Amino acid sequence: MKSYCIVIVLLVALGIVWVMNLFNIIPKSFFVYATTIISITGIMVTWVEFLKYSIRRRKYVYVSFSFRNIQTAEQLANNIKGLPVKIGTTDIKGGELTDLAVSKLIKNSMICFVLLGEKVSVAQKYEIKEMLRMEKRIIPILINPSSEIPYNLRNINPVLYTDFMKCVYRPLE
Repeated sequence: MKSYCIVIVLLVALGIVWVMNLFNIIPKSFFVYATTIISITGIMVTWVEFLKYSIRRRKYVYVSFSFRNIQTAEQLANNIKGLPVKIGTTDIKGGELTDLAVSKLIKNSMICFVLLGEKVSVAQKYEIKEMLRMEKRIIPILINPSSEIPYNLRNINPVLYTDFMKCVYRPLE
């Protein structure tokens, strides 16, 4: 049964108890117990739904990349098993404000991967600033050993792309 159906049933039951109390059909003690139990049940159902919603919203990995490295980002996303992946601006709907949509994607992600190639794009610099501002867990991934590491990520230990893919990718046996 869906939670909104449970809430509707609880509200109807609460209404019936109130009407019965209004016409003195039930004792006062039963009214107090019934309204307390119904209210607590409603609060618990609402709280569980809120928790399910908030957990469901944060079950993905965000990948920041420069458009020169889009194929590498897609390969990375396809090889991560067990979690959905949002690939930078490719997961933004048409007509949305890019900056706000990127900030929302970063905010709702569990972890952020930053694919670093030869140069860091302006959009990627913005994404890195947002990740740091939101205190997200960031894993810089170097596509090659000579990749440029932005100044604000120099204190985070980077991982080579080939090493990362060995850890993440599990071929079917």
